[in-house]
Amino acid sequence: MIAETRVPLAKGTWRIKTLSDDGVRVFIDDKMLFERWDIHGPTPDAKTFTVDTDREVSIRIEHFENDGYAMLTVDLEPAE
Repeated sequence: MIAETRVPLAKGTWRIKTLSDDGVRVFIDDKMLFERWDIHGPTPDAKTFTVDTDREVSIRIEHFENDGYAMLTVDLEPAE
């Protein structure tokens, strides 16, 4: 699965969190922020990134499911 969006964000530090079962990749403005591209049970990941000016940010999430239970949640919040 590939999901893409553009989100208006204010200048500052932001945190994106996922809870995934199985592989997940997160890209901010086409740059990989983090990757857990393996087979695993529900696993949380979180990373921060900085937005230098108020603007739209491109977010892309890639996810795969091997078999059995499938899960993907994504949260975006200010890191401060």
